[in-house]
Amino acid sequence: MTELKEQLHKAKADVQAVQEQAYALRLKSREAIADVKKFYADAAELKKMRDAENEKVREFKKKRQEAESKVTEAIEKLKPLRGQLDGLPRAESPGRLRAELERLEWEQQTEAVSPKAEKELSRRIKDLREQLAPAEKARGVFEQIKPLEENLRAATAEVRIYRTELAKHAKASDAHHEAMLKLYKKAESLSKKIGENLKQLDEKRALLDEERKEFFQIQGQVKGAEKAQMDARRAEEKAERDRIQAEKEAERNAIKQKATGIAEKALEKFRAGGKLTWEDLQAIQEAGLELK
Repeated sequence: MTELKEQLHKAKADVQAVQEQAYALRLKSREAIADVKKFYADAAELKKMRDAENEKVREFKKKRQEAESKVTEAIEKLKPLRGQLDGLPRAESPGRLRAELERLEWEQQTEAVSPKAEKELSRRIKDLREQLAPAEKARGVFEQIKPLEENLRAATAEVRIYRTELAKHAKASDAHHEAMLKLYKKAESLSKKIGENLKQLDEKRALLDEERKEFFQIQGQVKGAEKAQMDARRAEEKAERDRIQAEKEAERNAIKQKATGIAEKALEKFRAGGKLTWEDLQAIQEAGLELK
């Protein structure tokens, strides 16, 4: 019986140990599942942020392309105009040339000079008149070039701005995407561990069933042994009670037989005409005999 109880105690301890191990696995799995859900939720937020940055990338890419088109358009319009300038001689501004021409013409008309000086003056006036036409033409070309160059500078500045913004948002998008992939990898890795934990949990449950089965089997044996002991003790107690009762019954029978013998002798004496004593009457009564 002592050995059975020791086995029962060990079986109970084994069941409790497996239960604690199973509980630890369930707790670890619940925590891991919560982490996986958080990883996926955070990854979803990063995906939204990445998509928002990609939308900005597309927006600034379109603006950059539009600005680059403006740059290309301005350059294409400037090429022939700059070509015209390359074909014109370098000269002072038309205003300066005209002012110098008017001064020399005024000097020619109003001042008396030597024939040699007159000839030199005429040559200079002729040179100025020859320079004036291309200078005026160049000024006209410059007037056309100026707004185009302003447009080119503005469009070029836009291109730089949009390139900077595009690079900034593309970098942010890449960072969000990389962080999102890391979270997905963490979630996948943790999901594998959850699968392993659940597999171990199934094994622990099967082991727990076996341990419980063994526990209940030993418990049944202990209860059976305890019942057998109880039945044996009760049987011994009953046997003892029966023995005592039998002894008492035998004693009563012996007393009754003795009383019957005394009573029969008293009756014979009474029938023979003798007198009965108190003891004789009591013996006759205990024996259940009648006076006749």
